[in-house]
Amino acid sequence: MDPLARLTAVADITNLVARRCRSLDSQDWDAYAACHTSDVVSWAISSEAGIDEPTRGIEAVISFLSQQLAGMTTVHHVHSPEIS
Repeated sequence: MDPLARLTAVADITNLVARRCRSLDSQDWDAYAACHTSDVVSWAISSEAGIDEPTRGIEAVISFLSQQLAGMTTVHHVHSPEIS
């Protein structure tokens, strides 16, 4: 990958991470969904819910998050990404 393409890719990934966190914190579930593939797999959500299998699919992820975060305020700080 040439240096310019690499810098562009890093900037795109950095922006995606920031957009994902902002969407989660603002509970903008459509924007949050747009930051993931439809077939996303989350072990973190499953372990939080006490489930031994991963949560599969963006609909299931958003269903869990929207229920867990209803009425709550979250704040994510994203600094110094490590991208290779």
